[in-house]
Amino acid sequence: MILLAVASKGFQFFVNRSTSWVDIVLNLQGIAVDWGLWRLFYLYQSKTESFRQIQYPLIFVVVCLATAHAIYPLLCAGRIWYHQTTEFPAIMNPTLPSVLSMTESISDFDEVTINVSRDELVIDIHHGSVPGTVIGHFLSDWRNYQHLVVTLHNPMNEPMGLNFGVRDGHSDPHPDYSFARDFLLEEHERREVELDLGDIVNGSRLHEIDLSDLQVLVIYRSDATGGQFRLGEIKLR
Repeated sequence: MILLAVASKGFQFFVNRSTSWVDIVLNLQGIAVDWGLWRLFYLYQSKTESFRQIQYPLIFVVVCLATAHAIYPLLCAGRIWYHQTTEFPAIMNPTLPSVLSMTESISDFDEVTINVSRDELVIDIHHGSVPGTVIGHFLSDWRNYQHLVVTLHNPMNEPMGLNFGVRDGHSDPHPDYSFARDFLLEEHERREVELDLGDIVNGSRLHEIDLSDLQVLVIYRSDATGGQFRLGEIKLR
């Protein structure tokens, strides 16, 4: 039974191909729960002296692990709901109140574009049947942002090239204000990269502060057939 549990968790980790420490801990926790239940049943059947000595501590540990494993998804959902209802007021467009509500998932966004100018950071959120429809608009002093941390994910069964960049709002941006990086992700690879914005304007450094108005944006990209797949999440900090 324990070999089956180990094989099952290992297969799940291989399929997900995720490097998140949370996923690794949850997989190990699942193995611990399976092993604890098997061991508890074995000792209960044997009725040995050792079982009578450790039965209550063992039952307590197994119950705690099983409970934590069961309520973790609920805690994650509650955290997402909290952030959406308290930390995303700036992305609402009051002229289109029926398109997006604060309780909807940010994964519903079709596209996110980021424009950096000399004075501001402009984030446009696109969604809807009409291409280019902007339903959300966030504007702030971009010089307060030190860097972007981007989690890129390739859900395809083949390598995929990605490009991420920031520019000013003009059709022909000045080189001093432009910044871009190319990435090649292997199939099902997930990678976190950090993009430094300190040299966008004439090599000047930015002042690092905590960002409380906007925490996370989800980026989607369209392929040649018109389909859309998730690239990753942008965390501003």
